[in-house]
Amino acid sequence: MTDFPGHLILPFLAAFIFAISSLCFKRAFVEGVSPSRSLVQTNIALGLLFLPAWFLERHQFDVRLLGWPILAGVCFFAGQCCNFAALRLGDVSLVTPIMGSKVVLVALCSRWIFGFPLTRAHWIAAALTALGVFVLGATDLHGKRRIGASSLIAVGSCLCFALVDTVIQRAAHQLGPFYFLTTLFGTLAGLSFLLWPWLARDQRRTPKTGRSWLTWAIGLTAVQALLITLCIGIWQDATGANVIYSLRGVWGVVLVGVAGNWFGNRERHDSGTRTLWFRLFGAGLILLAVALTLMPTGKSLKI
Repeated sequence: MTDFPGHLILPFLAAFIFAISSLCFKRAFVEGVSPSRSLVQTNIALGLLFLPAWFLERHQFDVRLLGWPILAGVCFFAGQCCNFAALRLGDVSLVTPIMGSKVVLVALCSRWIFGFPLTRAHWIAAALTALGVFVLGATDLHGKRRIGASSLIAVGSCLCFALVDTVIQRAAHQLGPFYFLTTLFGTLAGLSFLLWPWLARDQRRTPKTGRSWLTWAIGLTAVQALLITLCIGIWQDATGANVIYSLRGVWGVVLVGVAGNWFGNRERHDSGTRTLWFRLFGAGLILLAVALTLMPTGKSLKI
């Protein structure tokens, strides 16, 4: 029996923390916190968190490679915008399982952008992922909301983050993981500052209870981002890390069902137990898909 790769403990923890942070963000929105203001504050917090990492790098700095982390930062910003929009429109038990499809998209991006071959297992995984997303999307067709809007936006967010992970695995070791991640999140924060003039028009004050939930959400988001990006940047195992990270979809459904009331989340009551079971089934299909990427015939892609 092969030893379990110790670095995959990091995405395992990140998956659980991501699900909790999503519930905190959802509660903050319910309390009256502006999603756009939350987005800006979260991105700036991430930029500040990673800033000291610049001084931990031991690689020789090569300015010619800065285009890679800047590209990743732009994709991360787009992914964050889509993620916040999906959470604002949809349920945590819907959005987080869809995000689990990112690992398959990482493999596909590796093939289509950088030309690395895919196995039959990867293509089967892609089909299962599409089916899982379809099942989840079917539970999104209720009420007066636009048909499947939150599902489609969540898939867009997933694609953006898949591009981020692919670029990290492709170039972080060349520039140096700490130089890379500091530049990535610095770009993210810089792009977010551009939104300040627009936010200044919103004169609504954030309720005190909303600020508390938002603070927890931002802190947890920063921690999980640190864990997953360091794992990919240092160990260069984007596919393996995302297989474990996809557990956030299951955690999202489980936490809504078990601890949703504690977070003031009404998805279990509003959507019904049957819908949650369908979402758990969809999440299971996505997990089966990402597990195929670690089979002997379709194991992690090394770039």
